[in-house]
Formats: sequence, C-alpha cells, structure tokens
Amino acid sequence: MAASTLLPEQFTESADVLKYILESWYMYGLQLPEIQRDLLLLNCPRERIERLGSLLERLRPARDRVYRDYMRFDHENAVLPTLEDINVVCDLRPVFEDTVYPIPEALPVRHTKLLGYSYMVLMEVFTEDFG
Repeated sequence: MAASTLLPEQFTESADVLKYILESWYMYGLQLPEIQRDLLLLNCPRERIERLGSLLERLRPARDRVYRDYMRFDHENAVLPTLEDINVVCDLRPVFEDTVYPIPEALPVRHTKLLGYSYMVLMEVFTEDFG
C-alpha cells in the first residue's frame, strides 16, 4: 500500500464521501453516468469526475457490501423493540372420531376412538417497546 499525503482527518472525510456515494449508488439504483452527471451539475471538474468514475467502476463489486454494512449499522443502533423472551412448546394433540364443537345433544360423545395426532408448535414472543 502506498503512503498517503492526506492527514487522518482528510482521509476520514474522503472515505466518508466515497462510502456515501457507494451507499447511494446501491440504494437508489443509480447508474454510473447518473452519478457523474450529478457531480458535473455540482460544478466538479470533468477530469476529477472521470477519475472518480474509473475508481467507482473498480469498486462496483463492493457497492452491495457497503450498503449491507450501512443497513446493519442502522438496525443495530436504532431504537427498535428489544426481544426479551421466547417460549416454545411442542405439542402433540389427539384427534378423535367424535366432534369437538359444538357437542351434539342427540349423540353421545365419548372421545374414545383415536384417529391420529396433530403436531403443533406454539410460540410466545415478548418484546420491549419504548412507545
């Protein structure tokens, strides 16, 4: 890696701008010529726009990863409901030949002939919401 003539603050500012361009490029589904046109409208010199265009072309594969990291950071640091507890119960329920509801008055209901089983997973989720 070549030594940079940038001061640490200058490097951070430059990297932040490049990160913002990569995030926006993905987020808004932009094409490279659209980004270059916008920079031209902001009165950036044409030779710098061309240099940035060639850099962005080389960074195109990293664009998606930069956006995912941006979204992960937002979700990890946002005030979203916090998951407090999860309770899971696996249940095996019998299925009988007789009806369950409503119980017929004319027929005797005994629930003695087993037809099979019904498998269930019951889940209870508790979250903490600050709202």
